[in-house]
Amino acid sequence: MYILHIKKYMKKEITSNNKNSIPFVIENEYPNFIDFLKNEKYKIYQEIIKSFEEIVKTNDSKKLIIVAKVEDVMFDSTFDISKKNIKLLSETVNSYFESIEDYESCDRIYKLCLEIKRINR
Repeated sequence: MYILHIKKYMKKEITSNNKNSIPFVIENEYPNFIDFLKNEKYKIYQEIIKSFEEIVKTNDSKKLIIVAKVEDVMFDSTFDISKKNIKLLSETVNSYFESIEDYESCDRIYKLCLEIKRINR
């Protein structure tokens, strides 16, 4: 119950502080970072793709803020989602989806990168 209150507060705080922030709250609690990444990496990377798709439409940069509880500690991690940070998408995120052979996501990333490059010209 207490953790849900903290997450709601943090989400409200993140949203109210900056309209260019996208909070992504992980509801599950994890005993360690290995379990956290094993179970949440796919969802986080999908959220990164979704955030890049959003900035293409809005022509803004955003901060994707991941909020989670691991090892009984609340933490947040921020990703810079901008047309200038295309390497995050094209290299890091795409490599992950290639490694798990999720070629639909790879194709989505490829098309998104082409669109971002076209806009950046």
